[in-house]
Amino acid sequence: HASKPQAPTEAPETITVEEVCDLYLKHLEKTGRENTFKLRRGVLFDFCSGFSKDQYGKPKDEKKRIHDGHSDLRVSEVTKPMVTTWINSHSTYAPGSKRILIQGLKRCFNWAAAEENGLISKNPIKGWKSAEIKSETRVGWEHSSEASSARQSNFYCCNA
Repeated sequence: HASKPQAPTEAPETITVEEVCDLYLKHLEKTGRENTFKLRRGVLFDFCSGFSKDQYGKPKDEKKRIHDGHSDLRVSEVTKPMVTTWINSHSTYAPGSKRILIQGLKRCFNWAAAEENGLISKNPIKGWKSAEIKSETRVGWEHSSEASSARQSNFYCCNA
């Protein structure tokens, strides 16, 4: 029986996106699923940092930032419109690549919300259907002006 991940904070409402992503990636790495780990690390690096996965392990050049990044947010502050804006910041991605983004983020949050992990009380993007991503450039819910302040992150998935 696997031991419960140790959340850096007590209340599920206060754990940050960065903390959940870090714990999820450590879990994946321990399972020995290297390809899944690398794929999800790229997705979560992108969501947290605002830089595409090809910038992982490189010095951050603000001119290459594609969105604000969400690492500092509490998971409870993540909204579906925010995720829509993130997905749509990848305007050159094919529908399959956009599905990989949303699937990676959903699986991270599902893992964190699982009863045996108990890191968050619920997945904030539950209900997003990756099948909704068609060939259109824009996907998902309506846009919102929600954005988080981005910072240079040193969390697990960003260290090269």
